[in-house]
Amino acid sequence: MDTALISAEPVSTLVHLATGCVRVDGAYVALSRRETQVVMKIAYMTRPISIDELADAIFENAAPVKNANNNIKVFMNRIRRKLGARAIVRSSLGYRLGSNVHSDITIFSHALLESRAKRVLDDRLFRLILATLAAVPPPALAHYEWFDVAARRSRQLAQELLMTYSRQASAADDFELAAHLASLAIIEDPTDEDALEIACRALGRLGDYPTMRRRIAQHVDAVRGDLGSEPSARVGELITSIR
Repeated sequence: MDTALISAEPVSTLVHLATGCVRVDGAYVALSRRETQVVMKIAYMTRPISIDELADAIFENAAPVKNANNNIKVFMNRIRRKLGARAIVRSSLGYRLGSNVHSDITIFSHALLESRAKRVLDDRLFRLILATLAAVPPPALAHYEWFDVAARRSRQLAQELLMTYSRQASAADDFELAAHLASLAIIEDPTDEDALEIACRALGRLGDYPTMRRRIAQHVDAVRGDLGSEPSARVGELITSIR
């Protein structure tokens, strides 16, 4: 391998499974369709993945095993040139992300573990949450079932973080932040009763009853339209509280 073509190891590389994008030190890195598929599949795995398994996942038996494996090796060399020599490492067990590379799922999972001690929502984490919730699956990955699972998991964790920090903000009497975060959670899932309750309690403390009524109306419409049911007693109590 021509080491002169390999970039210096980046300080921080993000593999954003929700969008199918890779950023190095905040800058977007252009990868080909196959390179994107390879990186995303490795990032999705919670263990090293063998070259045979990786080839099967990417090519889906569309190419002979030998050719598919050789192609994976070619893509791997190209990826390392773009992301750094240690972006993807190989052991006897297979390929995995390097220690300086993190996926959105890993970042969100770690943030949830730390959230009890860290009550301030980091701006970079908040931007990643927003980008995740606004993500549209890229065409290069849309038909892969494993990518759909990864993207949904990323959104689920982003939603959990919004709820965690909105509860903390409410407990700290930061009702403006609590209402904002809970409202974002409602946009992601209009049927979420916990998000609705946090938002409405915070909006009530702020005296913003028009917005509170809109949030409740949106929830009622979503429950009836999406779930085909009526609002729960909890929601009924919220409605009663503003009459």
